[in-house]
Amino acid sequence: MSEPLYQVRGLVHHYGPLPALDIPRLEIPRGAVIGLAGPNGSGKSTLLRILAFLEAPSQGRVLFEGAPRGPESPDARQGITLLLQEPYLLKRGVVANLAYGLKLRGRGRARQEQLDQALEWVGLAPREFGRRRWYELSGGEAKRVALAARLVLKPRVLLLDEPTAGVDAPSAELIRRAALRAREQWGATLVVASHDLTWLGRTVDQIWGLEYGHLAAAPPAPPTPALAITPQALYLRQPTDLGPGRVSVPCRVAGLSWEPEDGRGRVDLLAEGRAYCLRLPLEEVRGLGLQPGQQAWLVLDERPAA
Repeated sequence: MSEPLYQVRGLVHHYGPLPALDIPRLEIPRGAVIGLAGPNGSGKSTLLRILAFLEAPSQGRVLFEGAPRGPESPDARQGITLLLQEPYLLKRGVVANLAYGLKLRGRGRARQEQLDQALEWVGLAPREFGRRRWYELSGGEAKRVALAARLVLKPRVLLLDEPTAGVDAPSAELIRRAALRAREQWGATLVVASHDLTWLGRTVDQIWGLEYGHLAAAPPAPPTPALAITPQALYLRQPTDLGPGRVSVPCRVAGLSWEPEDGRGRVDLLAEGRAYCLRLPLEEVRGLGLQPGQQAWLVLDERPAA
């Protein structure tokens, strides 16, 4: 098994008397597409900034490719790029905005075909939009230009903070497809924070929940072995009239992932100190409105032995 791309150990970050983040342990595999869900103030943006090495944690370490790294490290952000919720464009044309990142990193003069391809990936016609100035773009167009400016760098890590906030549904779909092409084309690792759980569920491999700076739900490390007892159903309220032999136990949603190839969703659950995995049709998972960290009730054919 290859070493995780990121390893977070004992991370605590303060902006005041209370910690904005408190994450004892976190690992992000290479090539993963991870979603971060949680309310405003839960620490999503702060975690992205620390993963981008724009901020150093108050305590703890962040290892990248097995080595400690921080904002003061040489080439700390080489190969890592962050798209903010409110994208910032330079007061110049679209093409100049796309080429600036390459110039800043000393990677030579951008080829026109590179810039055109990045615009095409986000659904903007190069001949039309390449000549536009920053003030001639709508909010959705500006966000897509900002994403294209990052994709042209071919980053190894693409961090996205609320990439669909303030954009219409067609733009959100274009952003989703463009971001995923980064993994398809050169194996980029993506971490995406979003309030839009429907969009997030269609985009990422797993969704991790943040609550008050704590990871409310993330895959256990090391992974817990699967149990022989298979869950039969999942309810948001304690069910009644289960029938003979069946029992219901309280549980917490530990992770969500989507398997679009067979149209099913995977729900990882923790109940009474044990890990369970439930696979349901995608529409059923979405219909339940599940979120990481959420309390629910799991129905089993029998209660496992202590």
